[in-house]
Amino acid sequence: MGKFSGSIRMAKATTKDIDGAMDLCGIVEALDRGYYPGIGEPGEDTPTFFDQHDVEHLRHLHTLLQSIADRRDVSLFRVVMGMDTILRNDILDPGDDCLALNPKFAANIKLLRDALAALVGSGDVAELRAMELAVRQLPASDEDKAVTINAIHVLIATAPEAEVSHG
Repeated sequence: MGKFSGSIRMAKATTKDIDGAMDLCGIVEALDRGYYPGIGEPGEDTPTFFDQHDVEHLRHLHTLLQSIADRRDVSLFRVVMGMDTILRNDILDPGDDCLALNPKFAANIKLLRDALAALVGSGDVAELRAMELAVRQLPASDEDKAVTINAIHVLIATAPEAEVSHG
């Protein structure tokens, strides 16, 4: 597996891309289980099971697949390659079967948060909120105030949940 270099450029899948991929997955899974595939709710005359020897069933399958292919604003490639890019760059926790952020990022966030808290003078949410009010009143340039206030907002946003909810 590759190592995360800090720069990943891959077109992000759109909601329509994901919808198209989900439709395709539904068709494939229905076929795998022997069911008649469809998109949406089945009609009254819809068969329950798929017969691979029935020409009408095959035409129906072809029509479903063609309807996904005809969606010009759908890219299944973006869905698949987006996930491939995430996996190849160790963004997800390799030891977890679910989509969980690689723990190394949490460690890096903590290091960066601690460094920023040292620069600002506090990491405590209540103190940071009070500092923001004080910074806004300081006789300093708007640029200097903006930098400090942005740092305070980052520290508040990355504070542990218990600290934020009680602050």
